[in-house]
Amino acid sequence: MLWARIGRTWSVFHPFAVKESAANEGKTRNEMVVGVLALWASLALGVVGVVALARRKTVPIWPLLAPCAIATIISVLAYGTPRFRVIAEPSIAILAAVGVTAILGRLIRSREDLPSSAR
Repeated sequence: MLWARIGRTWSVFHPFAVKESAANEGKTRNEMVVGVLALWASLALGVVGVVALARRKTVPIWPLLAPCAIATIISVLAYGTPRFRVIAEPSIAILAAVGVTAILGRLIRSREDLPSSAR
């Protein structure tokens, strides 16, 4: 039950089975699917962003992770719904942007390391 609440908040526990709540919010099933897929991509890029910031050791990460923890705690204490995730979405977007920047930076550096005949 506890893990289900957290999973529903982060759209990893039956993410496409919330037809009633999506209908109550005026979303079509396609909009809901696109939203969940976008969240998953953002979370994956956000993990890359957290790792990149942790390696730099120049920027504190906790202010960006605290809203995610708060959303999770609220889900544990109340019930699980993606609405509780709203507090964390700016942090997710920032961390995803850092992740994209880290990936692009690594690709550019690896391309620069190639000999000119290999480009």
